[in-house]
Amino acid sequence: MNILKIIKNSTSSNTNKINYKINNIKKYVNFKISGSKQENDSFCLVRIIGNDLWPLHSNEQSFNNLSFMIENESKFIKCRKIFILNRIFDQEKQNKLKRILEKSNTEYTTIPFKKSEYDGIGFDFEPFGGRQFFEAGKHLSYKENVQTMMKLAVCRPKILYAMNINGARNKAMEIGAEYGEWILPWDGNCTLSRSSFETVRDSCRSRPYLPIKVLPMIRQAQGEDPYAPSILVHQLQEPQLVLHNSLQEPFNEQYAYGSRSKTELLARIGLPGPWQSEKAHFFYPESGPEKGYKFEYEILDAYAIRLASGIDKLDRGGYQNTNRHSTRNDSIFRTLCLIEGKEYEEFLSFAGKASSEEQRQHSG
Repeated sequence: MNILKIIKNSTSSNTNKINYKINNIKKYVNFKISGSKQENDSFCLVRIIGNDLWPLHSNEQSFNNLSFMIENESKFIKCRKIFILNRIFDQEKQNKLKRILEKSNTEYTTIPFKKSEYDGIGFDFEPFGGRQFFEAGKHLSYKENVQTMMKLAVCRPKILYAMNINGARNKAMEIGAEYGEWILPWDGNCTLSRSSFETVRDSCRSRPYLPIKVLPMIRQAQGEDPYAPSILVHQLQEPQLVLHNSLQEPFNEQYAYGSRSKTELLARIGLPGPWQSEKAHFFYPESGPEKGYKFEYEILDAYAIRLASGIDKLDRGGYQNTNRHSTRNDSIFRTLCLIEGKEYEEFLSFAGKASSEEQRQHSG
C-alpha cells in the first residue's frame, strides 16, 4: 500500500481540504501582515535509541545503524544532533553505544532503566473490569489479533516504562527546544539526506506558521544504499515529524509502544492515512486533546529513511505489513519476559493458553 498516495489523495476530501485551506490562509495572511523577517531555521535532530527487540530487530541493529549514521550522514546547516539512550536494560549494550557516541564526540543523554522501578510495576486489568475477564475466558470471543492487543493492554504499564517511546519523544521535544526553533524527535534508526533536510529547512523558513512538517518514511531493505534515489516507494511507512518548539508534549504518554504510540497523534492532527481508520478499542487510553493544531501540518516532498533492522523479510512491504506487526507484538512480550526472567507462557499465564498466532510467532 502506497502511503504517500493515500496522503496526497486524501487531502482532496472536502472537509479536510476546506479546514486545511482556511486555517492556512489565515495564518499566511497574519504572517505577511506582521512583516516578520523570519529566520526560524535552527534545528535539533534528537534520535531515540531504545532496546533492540528480537526477533523484530537483530541484536546488532542499534550498533550498526548508529555507526552508519555517524560515518555517513551529512552535516546539516544550523542543526544540532543529539541521541537519547532510552531505558536500555542491558548495561553492556548501553556502554557499547556510549563508547560509539563518545569516540565520535556525538552528543547524547540517557534515560536510565532502573530494575527496582520496573519491578514495582504490575499488570493493568482495569480496562477489562478486573482479572476475571480473562479468567472467565471472555477475551476468547474476540479475534486473535484483538486478543493479542488485549494482552498488550494488560502489560501497558510495563511497556510504558521499559520502552517509554512517547515519554522519550516528549523528552526529545524538551531537549530540542533548548537548542532549536524546530525539533526532529525521531526514532533512533532514522536518517535523512542533505536534500531532504534542505527541503525541511526551506519550509520552516518560508512557512513557519505551519508548526508540523510531515516527512513520509522509507524503510531501507538490507544492503540498499539508504541515500540512493531508487528506493522503492511501496516501502513507505508511517511518517517522521518536524515540530515547532511551541508544541508542548504533543505525544500522548498513555499510549505504549506497539499500540498507536505515534499514529494516535497523526490521527489527532487530521493527517490522512490508514491510521485514520484504525479502530480505537475499548481498552485503549483516551486520545489526547487537539491543542489547537489540527490540520496545521505540511506534507513535504522529502523523506525520512528508516535504516535496516537486520531482519530483511520484515523490512520489505509497507505500513500494513501484518507479519511485521505480529512479530513486533511477539518481540514486546519476549523482551518483558527477558527483563523479568520468566518463560513466555508463565508471563502471559493470566490469559490462559496462547492463541495460535502467538504460538506460531513464539515457535519461530
